[in-house]
Amino acid sequence: MNSPILHTAFLAVATLIIGISGRTLLDMVLSHGSGPATIALWAQLSSVVDLTSAIACAGLSPGVTVLVARSRDAGTQDDILRTAVMLGLACSAATLIVLVGIQALGGRLQVLEEPGLRWVVLAVGLFAATPALATQAWQSQGHPARSLLLTASTAILALIAASMAPMLFKAQAMALGILAPLMVLSAALMVSLPLTAWYCRTFLANERALTYRAALWAHVRPLLTYLPAGLSIGLLSPLSLIAAREIMARAWGWEAVASVQAIWRSADWVAALVSGMLSLMFLPRMSRAISAREPSRALRRELWAAVRWLWVPAACVLGIMIWAGPQWLVGLFGLSVVPESTIFAMFLLGEWVRMGSWILLYGLFATGAQRAIALGELCSLPLFAGLLWLIGPELSMHSAAVAYLGAYMTYLAFNLWVIRISVEQMPGQRTTDQAERRL
Repeated sequence: MNSPILHTAFLAVATLIIGISGRTLLDMVLSHGSGPATIALWAQLSSVVDLTSAIACAGLSPGVTVLVARSRDAGTQDDILRTAVMLGLACSAATLIVLVGIQALGGRLQVLEEPGLRWVVLAVGLFAATPALATQAWQSQGHPARSLLLTASTAILALIAASMAPMLFKAQAMALGILAPLMVLSAALMVSLPLTAWYCRTFLANERALTYRAALWAHVRPLLTYLPAGLSIGLLSPLSLIAAREIMARAWGWEAVASVQAIWRSADWVAALVSGMLSLMFLPRMSRAISAREPSRALRRELWAAVRWLWVPAACVLGIMIWAGPQWLVGLFGLSVVPESTIFAMFLLGEWVRMGSWILLYGLFATGAQRAIALGELCSLPLFAGLLWLIGPELSMHSAAVAYLGAYMTYLAFNLWVIRISVEQMPGQRTTDQAERRL
């Protein structure tokens, strides 16, 4: 790898490590400063934020990366990002309205019943997509330092807010569990709200409003083609995971489910680094490869580079974890049910296969195979949840591990099949639509 690529890779890894470490430190600060129960409340609040912005983040972020990477004009790249920010606001607003409607009709989402939190958490969810979209666009434009600065600023503000809450509200200790997350949410708004206003300013400015609106509509349709994948990945996956946990809990109880969750958590750092590097570094490169003189060869080269630099090292790290065995999870997570070594190994092997499927998934994002991506998503977590449901009362932890590995092997095979069709159909130019029609 040459020097500019190493520089970009270093900044991308630094951005990911700061983001992951910031979330871990935030949990620690909230737990020690405001009580362990605050962690559960913060997790629920984060889930509401993620759900509100899920469609925009999962669908529009790859679209922004691909379209910006393919464009050579800086003005066009900025217009794509501004258009995506506006669409992200619209998608998040639609999800927000649905959540508020469900709550008004008798939904039991407890965090939305607290008046002090309801509107703040929904406001954070409304604007949460903007930093994600900006980060993806900056990476494609070759400005990774901006992404690093944004991630670091967000993490620092959140940690300052969580640390200050116990000092500011000492006299209101009973309400501290609510006030600390409220301050952290307010810190998130301090980043996302000005950023959203900055990218919407041209749309609202009288002198350029008509020009920008014309540019906006020119980019709306290409970006909208990525929304089916956003609906599938952003909504189906988390809902399937919730269903899978419920099915396992009915079969074994929540203490055993905690063991499975601990296995997934143990692989989180590896998975986050792999997915983050694919999103920040390899997706822009894959997208530019599609515009190369020989796109099929250029895309294959990027896919193999991702395998060498991400999937092989992930195999080494997960292999060491399997060799170490599941016993270390007990001290780390305080488990009462220790998974067997074979179950531990199968779940981690499933995680590794999952990461391999992501490499092909991002290749599909680069080729624009959105309908195939939406269809293929059914072969991942939805298939896993479906298999658990089909097994029924005889479900064991071993059969759940086999189902997890089997679901992601199916997902990997599906993505490999579709990417081969896509690559075969572009000897000199990209013709993904023909490939999708063969599905």
